[in-house]
Amino acid sequence: MSGEGDTLLTEGLDDYKDEGDPGAEAPVAEKPAEAPAAPKADEPKAGDGTFDWRQHLSPELRDDPTIGKYDTLDGFAKSHVNLSKLLGGDKVPKPRDENDQEGWDRWYAASGRPESADKYEFEVPASAPEGFYQEEASQSFRNWAFANGLSQKQAQNLHDSFVKDQLERYVQGQVAMTEAKAEAERNYRRAKGSTYEAEVAKARAAMSTFATEEVRAKLTSTGLGNDPVFIDMFARIGDRLVGESRLRGPSAPTAPMPEDIERSIADYRARNHAALYDSNHPAHDHHVKELWSLTQKRHGA
Repeated sequence: MSGEGDTLLTEGLDDYKDEGDPGAEAPVAEKPAEAPAAPKADEPKAGDGTFDWRQHLSPELRDDPTIGKYDTLDGFAKSHVNLSKLLGGDKVPKPRDENDQEGWDRWYAASGRPESADKYEFEVPASAPEGFYQEEASQSFRNWAFANGLSQKQAQNLHDSFVKDQLERYVQGQVAMTEAKAEAERNYRRAKGSTYEAEVAKARAAMSTFATEEVRAKLTSTGLGNDPVFIDMFARIGDRLVGESRLRGPSAPTAPMPEDIERSIADYRARNHAALYDSNHPAHDHHVKELWSLTQKRHGA
């Protein structure tokens, strides 16, 4: 304690402390404040739009419209990866426009079109009757398919579908004509009674003498050959000309011989083999009935 009576040596001793004194507290120096860290150079901040990856490209690439489509480097990289995968196979550029014939030919060839129209290969159904399939029409279709760039598979599918449809229509028409003829025969036989055979014979004789091929074809295609009106008309013509040398026709048909019937059955089986032995054939039932009718004649039924 400093006070009265202190000597020169003792005066102010309370203001001094021994550094070795464990109880003495050393003054604490203030820690200087840390300076704020400077942002790293050229490091973009997320979302602030300050980084443009295109600026690191050469002017020629940077100004290319293709590059301008990509807003981010990530988007550009994804597009490049997808393009690399796409170009891994053989790629054919699309034609420039409708008038780019060379481009279309290249495109068609890559799609499977044959080298020429006659290179298309088509199969004709085995069940098609003789004269049904017209090669001239087939060649016209080949030319059309080639001009429109159809591949072999496309042309084959169209061809087969069309031929199948036409064959079914043809068979249905033949069945309808056969049934119509049978119905006309029943009706005319009922109307004429015992004179039926003679009337039909006179009508057919007149037809064979005066009707041209065109008339016969029209009577067949339209079904008028089954119309009693036309049958009576030709029968009357036959009546007027009976006895003249220009008209030759039997008064009544003769009964077929057994060997003729057997030959007819064999011929019918050979001509209609596919339909007779394929239950899925559209004309199967019809041909089976016809064959049964022939066999009945063999037994005199």
